[in-house]
Amino acid sequence: FPSHDRDNDGFNGPKSSSTQVMGVTMPTEEQMEEMIAQKNDDIKDLLEESKKDAEELQQKLDAMKKQLLEKNQLNWQDQKKLEELMKQQEELQKQVEEIRRNNENKQKQENEIQKNSEEIIKKQEQLDKLLDEIMNPELEQLLNELKRLMEELNKDEIQKELEKMDMNNEDIEKELDRALEQFKQLEWEQKMEKTIEKLEKLAEEQEKLANEAEQKDSNASELKEKQDTLNKELEELSREKDELEKMNEELENPNPMSPTENQENEIKEEQKSSSESLGKNKKSGASKSQKNAAEKMKEMAEQMTLEMYIVTGK
Repeated sequence: FPSHDRDNDGFNGPKSSSTQVMGVTMPTEEQMEEMIAQKNDDIKDLLEESKKDAEELQQKLDAMKKQLLEKNQLNWQDQKKLEELMKQQEELQKQVEEIRRNNENKQKQENEIQKNSEEIIKKQEQLDKLLDEIMNPELEQLLNELKRLMEELNKDEIQKELEKMDMNNEDIEKELDRALEQFKQLEWEQKMEKTIEKLEKLAEEQEKLANEAEQKDSNASELKEKQDTLNKELEELSREKDELEKMNEELENPNPMSPTENQENEIKEEQKSSSESLGKNKKSGASKSQKNAAEKMKEMAEQMTLEMYIVTGK
């Protein structure tokens, strides 16, 4: 909003000035989706990295335990190695906390731009719970106890605590693996829901355009322009479907997904035929092709909805 200010210049008289109107540009739905997709990739990368760090820490813990068994007493070098192990364990905990925070922020952004189904919300809560469980408060107590024992160089007690730390780290490694898989599955389900929603909306728009083409006073040139826009939207939807299939292949247990390439090609042919008919001012033929395209889109959306039902039971 612009603001107006006046001064109290008694000599030259009061003067007024206005600030420049500042416009706020809101991101488009497509930009928001890209932003969320990037955040998803960042979280997956962090989970992968944390998983590798946990595996590496596990190997070092096993080596340290074996080394202590072969010694009668500890020296300063052993103490240094133990300190390094504890530092790595603390760093791993910080990474998990970062993942939890990033996931929480991403979910808030998602809820601002789209309404998720009850099933998706439930799975988000399950993932939140899992990430919270990885942040084990007992580990902090364990690390504090190890620090105290290291000062005393108490080998027997340190071995006991290392055993506990080993078991704790094994749990973290397993939970990180579970969290990564749950995150990927949730990402797939959200994208599947969104793609079905877009396909259903596109079918409605295509059907509406078919009805417009039947009107005597409708303009063929304007209808063609609208049809060309729908053709581009279907191309974009095809790319999103390819991404869905790729995401599904990356899962440990892929979801049932039937190939839709033939259906997509049939829809594209109907749309192409419609555009060509409108270019020749043949609105009746265009309307028939548009209705066929809309019907095939609905069938494809129904097929995808059924596959979603098989996965979620909802």
